[in-house]
Amino acid sequence: LWRLKHRRCITDSVVSVVGLVLCLVLVFFVVCVVFFFNDTATTEIYTLSLHDALPILTRARVALLDLGLEQGTVTQEQAVQELERLRFAWRGDRFEFALLQRLGDLYIALQEYRAGLRALRQAASYFPRSDRAQMVAQRMRDVFIDLYLGRAATKLPPLRALAMYEEFKELTPPGARGDKVIASLVDRLVEVDLLGRAAELLTIAATRALDQDDLAAAGTLAQRALDRLEADDPRRPELLLIGCEAFFSAARVRDGESMLDELRRLGADDRRLAAWAESFDGQYIVLNEPERLAEAEPRVAAAADVLAELDDNAGVAKARLVRALILARQGRVGDAEEERDLALFAAREAEDRRRITAVLGAAPLAAVWGPSPVARAGGRCLDIIRLLRITSASPMVEATAMRCQGVLDSMRGRYDHARELIDRAREMVEELGLRQGVLETEMFGGVVEMFAGELSHAEDKLRLAHDGFLDMGAGASAGRAAALLARALLQQDRLDE
Repeated sequence: LWRLKHRRCITDSVVSVVGLVLCLVLVFFVVCVVFFFNDTATTEIYTLSLHDALPILTRARVALLDLGLEQGTVTQEQAVQELERLRFAWRGDRFEFALLQRLGDLYIALQEYRAGLRALRQAASYFPRSDRAQMVAQRMRDVFIDLYLGRAATKLPPLRALAMYEEFKELTPPGARGDKVIASLVDRLVEVDLLGRAAELLTIAATRALDQDDLAAAGTLAQRALDRLEADDPRRPELLLIGCEAFFSAARVRDGESMLDELRRLGADDRRLAAWAESFDGQYIVLNEPERLAEAEPRVAAAADVLAELDDNAGVAKARLVRALILARQGRVGDAEEERDLALFAAREAEDRRRITAVLGAAPLAAVWGPSPVARAGGRCLDIIRLLRITSASPMVEATAMRCQGVLDSMRGRYDHARELIDRAREMVEELGLRQGVLETEMFGGVVEMFAGELSHAEDKLRLAHDGFLDMGAGASAGRAAALLARALLQQDRLDE
């Protein structure tokens, strides 16, 4: 009977009806047997017979329903009502998955989006191993995006749009497209003067973006939230921490400067915020004012002590990591390694997955620029990649380890493999939308080409990195790219340049 839905002749309809009648006769017969022979044995026979008949009866009803929809004798509203009754008639196999998927699609066609997404979510969660589960999940994402960026956006009232987002926010896509979804919802809330709720929504979205290493989105969302809050709003400090973390981690120095200035002002009356401001100030110096490294190192160390006193383990991990970066830039690789271990311990105490991976991400850079032998440094990079794939995937840190491994491979004469690693690292950071990562990958690619003797290619890559870092305001990184570029020019006997 299930296959009959694809046929459209009168004979098929008759056969379907006959099938239904036969099923009903079978059920009636079983009931009669139980009525006249009411003992344990006949009751078990009745139960078994009814169990066998029920799936046939249910499938037949669904087949007739689909046939009615195709022929126009059944409306979508009637079909939804019937499927809602049938969804509990037979459960636990592919038939239930197909029924939930069909029900969800019908609800969506009727513009009852919440009920439709709920039905599709049940199908995907009840049967995660189904070969069509991924297709259903993608269907949910497409519908969700259409609610905020497509045709459905104009038909959804602001408060209902907010409720839908709260219930299905896990469907928000990452990156720029997710930013557009949030922006669309925020604009609707602003239209009805829900500025505080819009700021809360942006804060939640910024926090989630930061947890997912989507630094560009996290910083932008935090800035938009700050723009919608009063100057004395108590929610501003946490947003400033999110924004500074995102912008400085992405080397977007100019975007983070105003946030850091406000954080310093708030720190005048708050020891915790003052210590966080010192940590971000140290990171700013690492990125843009390397001549102040000696001055920043003891201040950041003092900030770590204050945050430890206040039991802010996440803050301790941040300060320790920044101090490790300062020590590494000063050439004190051994001290930097010890400080990085302290940062990792604090991050684990805070149970902060993102900060743990950030600390691990600094290890490959220390392996490349430090005094470790090539084989040992390469082993450390591979260990980081394996560890991240086993524990918590971080494409950003994996890309860092990969480009470091590329430089180390070029030191061993494995130029083609080194170029492959650089290309893969570039693809990863481009997908994440991290301009700093792209420029650093170009700089490392220039180093690979210098070892390979392709000096003109090295020059192109290093010049691109140098100009890009200057444009971002990352003076220290631009200085490193300039030094490497000067080396490439010198090897081409272009001494004046």
